[in-house]
Amino acid sequence: MAASLLSLGLTERQLPAESAAARESLATARNLVQCSLDQLKTVIYDLRPTMLDDIGLVAALRWYVKARVEASGVQVETQFDQTPGWPRPLPAVEIALYRVAQEALANAVKHAEARRVELGLVLRPGYAALTVFDDGKGFDAEEVRGRGLGLLSMRERVAQLGGQLNVVTEPGLGTRVYAVIPLEPRAGVEGASS
Repeated sequence: MAASLLSLGLTERQLPAESAAARESLATARNLVQCSLDQLKTVIYDLRPTMLDDIGLVAALRWYVKARVEASGVQVETQFDQTPGWPRPLPAVEIALYRVAQEALANAVKHAEARRVELGLVLRPGYAALTVFDDGKGFDAEEVRGRGLGLLSMRERVAQLGGQLNVVTEPGLGTRVYAVIPLEPRAGVEGASS
């Protein structure tokens, strides 16, 4: 895309001054490519924000809530609870929980038309639990089965790590997403096996 932008710019410079219509078409094309490039950068960053690696899951979730959910006008209450001294989960677990939260929060904003969301994360020896509750319009789970990739993707991510995902919803009653992933004991932690 960046190369396309450069090529469009070079082509525009080669046009004679009297080619106003062609210049306008190239400017429009350049703007479309620039917008696409900007959107692609946002999508790539959202897939795996560097802060997930740098400072962890809780910070990445706080960032996502501020940048993507609260910015849309939805009120979010967060509760993050981690056993003191317990190490961060493995990167695969953090990524899975981040993506499940991201999908559930995006659904609350985009599809559920929620006004309020509760996001919870509990990290304890032996398990990690993520909850996302919204006051949106809910949905009929049987009716949407097989129509979208969001719920399927969340289930697969959690199942790959030996966990379980449960979605409780009814039309008019909001949606509750529960994800629980077992955590392996980590060396150097009291009570952990080596």
